Amino acid sequence: LEGRQTPDSVAFTYTSDEETRKQYPFDFEYEIEYHLDGGTVRIDYTIKNTGAEDMPFSFGLHPAFRVPQYEGETFEEYSIRFENEEDARQIVFSDDLHVPAREQDVHLDTWKLDRDEIEKYATIVYKDYTSTSVTLEHAGEPRLTMRFPGFPFLALWSHPSRSHFLCIEPWYGHADFDMSCDDFYAREGTLILQPGETFKTGYSIELCD
Repeated sequence: LEGRQTPDSVAFTYTSDEETRKQYPFDFEYEIEYHLDGGTVRIDYTIKNTGAEDMPFSFGLHPAFRVPQYEGETFEEYSIRFENEEDARQIVFSDDLHVPAREQDVHLDTWKLDRDEIEKYATIVYKDYTSTSVTLEHAGEPRLTMRFPGFPFLALWSHPSRSHFLCIEPWYGHADFDMSCDDFYAREGTLILQPGETFKTGYSIELCD
């Protein structure tokens, strides 16, 4: 792991080696860079195939935000407001991997945080939306905006122990939701990098005044 920094950024680079190839038999270079600009932090990712064969991979994020943020507030007073009011699809899966995952129509606008709904679905996963950002609000007051252009999946999750946080997770792909897919190359969201090719993406978190 190597790093570099400037007064307003820091980057870390991770390169494949003998140990990584035992679990993932491909050569790669992975970089994550944090940029601070006032009340906004931007996190950029660069993945490069440094090997001689096509490299399949998937990519997703797991950022968590403290909810509630201040004493006297409750989890249920918060909501997620989508950039666009629109129809989308939700992936619904079971704890039993032998039960096939299914999809259902949903309408995205403002979702009031609901622990029972999170527990019902384990992880709320959306797809087929056009929004590129969501805003975390308390009683209608914006607290922060998360921007994730290009990510085709968005997941919302909190620990079933009712911990005081909410994960807002942009994904390019996902793990298997059931036993129907046994080929990593065929999994929904799997990306392929050709030798020497580079994949770039990122997201940002902006504090609201």
